[in-house]
Amino acid sequence: MVKKNGFLLIIFFQISFFQLVFPSSEFQNDAVFLKEIHTPQLYRWGWEMSLPLVNLGASDTLVLSFDDFSPEVKSYAYTIRHCDKDWNLTDEEFRLYVEGLEEVSIDDYSYSKNTHYPYIHFRALLDWQSMRPLWSGNYILWVYEKGKMENVVLAKRFYVLESKALINCKVQRPVNAMNMDEMQQLQVTIQHDIQNLFDPAGELFVYVSQNGRKDQLIRIDGPEVIRNNELVYQKADGICIPGGNEFRSFDLKSTRYQPVEWESFVFRATGYEAVLKPLENRYNKKYFTEQDLNGWFFIKNDYLSHDKSIDADYIKVRFVLPYDAPLPNRDVYVLGAFNDWNFTKEVTLSYRLESRSYELVYLLKQGYYNYLLVVRDRKTGKTDAAFLEGNHFETENDYLVFLYYRGFGMRHDQLFGYVKANSLFR
Repeated sequence: MVKKNGFLLIIFFQISFFQLVFPSSEFQNDAVFLKEIHTPQLYRWGWEMSLPLVNLGASDTLVLSFDDFSPEVKSYAYTIRHCDKDWNLTDEEFRLYVEGLEEVSIDDYSYSKNTHYPYIHFRALLDWQSMRPLWSGNYILWVYEKGKMENVVLAKRFYVLESKALINCKVQRPVNAMNMDEMQQLQVTIQHDIQNLFDPAGELFVYVSQNGRKDQLIRIDGPEVIRNNELVYQKADGICIPGGNEFRSFDLKSTRYQPVEWESFVFRATGYEAVLKPLENRYNKKYFTEQDLNGWFFIKNDYLSHDKSIDADYIKVRFVLPYDAPLPNRDVYVLGAFNDWNFTKEVTLSYRLESRSYELVYLLKQGYYNYLLVVRDRKTGKTDAAFLEGNHFETENDYLVFLYYRGFGMRHDQLFGYVKANSLFR
């Protein structure tokens, strides 16, 4: 009896440890879990606005960076975990899909200079010398205080590509008259080099994201046409996605002049505060072409160029959307790559009866930002960017197409193809 209880106790501790080391599903999304952490970024070396994607077995490098407002330096580390095509953690052993260490320290940090908001900037180069992915697919990177893997402070997604397919994505105006003014139609053609592909519809999975938006990630079923090693994904009525509108933007690169989009730009006791001009509802507005970053942002200080990672200050940005009355059972969010497209309390506009407007104050690092106003239903969770932005077939969008493969009997999804297609290059 004693041995049995001891055995059960060991199992209990093993289960508890597993749950401790592998946090809940909230850690499988791009997110910040500590209020002191700001401006997390993960991108390919050399291009700040790039998708964090590397090729399997190649020497591609990702750059991880973030700012910590804590008064003292903390000892941070990171690890990675493999996910399926839907970003659920797989239950495979770490050693099966990673060669090397399970934990790598983040030792590169610097103190901010000449900023009203003091912070410590952390940076790590993921060159895979210490931790190399062995499988293609989706991965999640966790940052935590060293030795406390259960306390994740930051999570960032990235992709490992094993190129076994060429993808062509054609974007055009819908042929259906009902959709032709507001939608964009896609046709995806895949030429693959996958051996023993018995069931393309059950083994291959195509996902499309518009400008990297998580609420615009769709799965395309099919294929409709199969000929030799070519697959065509299309539908009789078309694969149609709302065109949306060009992104709103604002410039925070300088504190010495006031860009046209600002109502005011003043210095308060704690730092600078920038108030955007009142935002307009663009639902019924005509389409107006405008160059944007398709939702991305970049960090820059126009006057202190020694090192933008530590010379750029933080500025409080005030968003004001005049509205006659609050929307029933719906919330309004400011979304962009700057907050990983997350519908969080921090980017929710609050309605003020005295001013009859939605307002939000958000702290951002100096740079240039794109964003959208997105409405979400509190009951259903359904999101609607068109409610305040409108839809236009002319809008310039990037479509990110991912091809995943899980063959018969396999236990994990592999990323076999990726392409970025732009709606203007038809």
